[in-house]
Amino acid sequence: MRYLFWLGLLCFLPPLQAQEISFPVPLLPGDRFTVQERYNGQAVDTLWLLNKNQLRNFIIRAMKQEIDSARAGLLRQQVDLYKKKTEQMAEIIALRKKGYLHYRDLWLKTDEKLEKAEIRAERNLRIGFLSGVLLSAALVIFIK
Repeated sequence: MRYLFWLGLLCFLPPLQAQEISFPVPLLPGDRFTVQERYNGQAVDTLWLLNKNQLRNFIIRAMKQEIDSARAGLLRQQVDLYKKKTEQMAEIIALRKKGYLHYRDLWLKTDEKLEKAEIRAERNLRIGFLSGVLLSAALVIFIK
């Protein structure tokens, strides 16, 4: 009975161990390894075999990528800030241009009115001067 128990244990133990393979699996040159279709419920599609140097380079690249992603995040923030400032400046310029156009039109209208008033005043001065000369001449003629 004991032998039967040990024989059964030896027969059922290797399949149980085969299901409990955890990654990474160390492989020696010449070893073969079959990748299961699913591992812990997740699909396994790639098996990477890396030596120590490749692993170190991979870790270094991963760290650089984290740093680069942080830099990219900062640059995105700066670009967003630049866009906001550009939009604000465009609004300010539009408001100032609108105000400038309003005051320029007001200035031109006022200048036109002033020019008309100056022409009218000069004409009134001429008419007044001529009428004064004629009136004084008429008075001189009638008084004598």
